Amino acid sequence: MAQKFTHLHVHSHYSILDGMSKVPEIVDKCIKNGMYSVALTDHGVMYGMKEFADYVDKKNGKVKDAIKEQEAILKDEAATEEAKAGAQAEIEKLKGQIFKPIFGVEAYCARRKP
Repeated sequence: MAQKFTHLHVHSHYSILDGMSKVPEIVDKCIKNGMYSVALTDHGVMYGMKEFADYVDKKNGKVKDAIKEQEAILKDEAATEEAKAGAQAEIEKLKGQIFKPIFGVEAYCARRKP
């Protein structure tokens, strides 16, 4: 089993002179590589945060819909115990597929000379 890993210092193209990747490219690459989260930490700006949150919500949409389908089985009084156990196991598996965005900003303060 691969270890879970999260980059905690990633700059997008909004981080002037320090990043080139667009937000969707960052998220897609992380998901492709089996990562479950990433921290967007652009320099002194937060322009990419809305795009980041919206794109992650879009990517998680199918997984969340599948979780809702399994939760419906758990609530169904006609469902067998075996079906409910299978639904619960599937929910736990799906929860591990939800991508988690981490929001940050890298800012610097100028030191004043005494």
